Amino acid sequence: MPTPAPASPRRWIVTLAGDASPEQIAEDLRAKGFEVEQVLGDVGVITGQASDSTVEKLKVLPTLQSIEPDQPIQLPDPSTGITW
Repeated sequence: MPTPAPASPRRWIVTLAGDASPEQIAEDLRAKGFEVEQVLGDVGVITGQASDSTVEKLKVLPTLQSIEPDQPIQLPDPSTGITW
């Protein structure tokens, strides 16, 4: 029986909890298989890519407040007059 292909990584937004160093948390995430793209320490956020199974394992870390899928947004063209 063929082995199922591993799930492809998705983009995630990680919100940090507490006073831990964002750079140290990023290193911890990397060590656990999360591909860090950006560390936004001033706002307590790290972005990156990982499989769903990797993220499930990371959700228990006490240094993380949440891990949510990154969702693209599209703002309306300014010429439409639509505001938000």
